[in-house]
Amino acid sequence: MINNDLNLNLNASLHDVAVSNVINRCVLLNARSLKNKLCEFKSLLSDNYMVVSVTESWLDSSVTEGMIYTTGKYSLHRNDRQTRQGGGVLCLVSKD
Repeated sequence: MINNDLNLNLNASLHDVAVSNVINRCVLLNARSLKNKLCEFKSLLSDNYMVVSVTESWLDSSVTEGMIYTTGKYSLHRNDRQTRQGGGVLCLVSKD
């Protein structure tokens, strides 16, 4: 059930982000800081994925749920690293 891996170049600022297309409507990103890529990330969400997982989000409490996505079509689950910069994961799961 696993499709071929897919590397996407979403934008010049995302050129190092490896995207694995695990099943038809799921995506996994290693963002290496999502803060400076939020516009591109929101654009990715318009592709109607069921599950979007992000490793190395590098987010902290200064980034609100509304800054990550604004449509309300996902449930957001995240765990930011508390002790230092880097790390962190998040997962958006479609409410549909």
